[in-house]
Amino acid sequence: MYCGTTRGLATYIGTLLKISKPSLNILMLDAEYCHNIVVPYIAEDIDKVVLVSSPASVNCVYRVLQTVSTMGLDTLMILPTTVASLIRGKMNISSEKLEIIEIESTIYRVTVLQTFLRIALYIDGKHVARIHRIEKELELKNIVSELIEKYSHELSMYRDVKHVIVSKALTIVGEELIDRGVQVAIINEHFGLQKIETPLFLIYTSVEEHIVNEFVSNLVRIGVERSNIIHLRINVDPFTAPIYSMIIMYYIMSSKDKVNDKLKAPEYRSTMNVTTPVVPG
Repeated sequence: MYCGTTRGLATYIGTLLKISKPSLNILMLDAEYCHNIVVPYIAEDIDKVVLVSSPASVNCVYRVLQTVSTMGLDTLMILPTTVASLIRGKMNISSEKLEIIEIESTIYRVTVLQTFLRIALYIDGKHVARIHRIEKELELKNIVSELIEKYSHELSMYRDVKHVIVSKALTIVGEELIDRGVQVAIINEHFGLQKIETPLFLIYTSVEEHIVNEFVSNLVRIGVERSNIIHLRINVDPFTAPIYSMIIMYYIMSSKDKVNDKLKAPEYRSTMNVTTPVVPG
C-alpha cells in the first residue's frame, strides 16, 4: 500500500518483487482509498502488508495503522522519519505484528529504491539474469562525480527551466520533485496540457526513447520549439535509472545557484500534474 505521492515507488517495489519471485501474489493499493473499503474484506488472504509513504501523509499512515491493528495484519511500514516520529506520538505502538522502519526523509526514496533492489537480489537474484546485471550498477561509491561530469551540460541548462517532465519509469523522481514543490508532469499520465511554459526539462530512460520521441513530436506540433526542450536521457537499466536520476536531482536541488524560483509551484502540491498534450486535429 502507499500513502501520498508514492504510487511510483510502490509500483517499483511490487514489480521488483514479482520479477525476483514470480509466484508472489502482489496487490498494490492506494491506502487512502482502500484502508477501510477494501482491506477489511480481503484481510484473510493477506500475508503481509507493506506500506510506503510521502513525508506529508501522516494522517493516511495513521488511518492505515488503525486498520491493520484492528484486523491483526502482519505489517511492515517503511516511513520517512518525519512521519514515523509523528505517528509514534499519536498512538502507542506495541504490536508484535507491526514493524516500523524509519528512513531519513531527505533520502527516503533513494534509500528505499536501493534496499528493494538488494532484496530482489537476495530473494532470487542469481537466477534472474536482469537482476544479476543490475547488481553491478549498484556500486555508487564514485557515481556522483561521474554523473555530474557526464550530464554537466544538461545540468548547466537547468537554471531557466519552468517545467520538469518525467517518463513513466522515472515517476519516482517526479514524486520526489513534487514533494519539494516543483511543477512536474508525467508523460502519458493524463490527456491535456493546460499551459506549457518553456524551457522544459525532460528526464527519461533510454528504453523509453520511442515514447519520448512521440511526446516531443506532439509538443512541437502545438508550438513548442525543440531548442526549448532539454533532454536528460539516463542510459542504464530502468530499475537503476530512478536511483541515478534521483542523485542528479538531489545535486540540482541542493545547489543554490541552480534552483530557479520560477520552478516552484504556487502552492504545495500533493498530486501529479498533466502530461500528454492534446494535438489539434
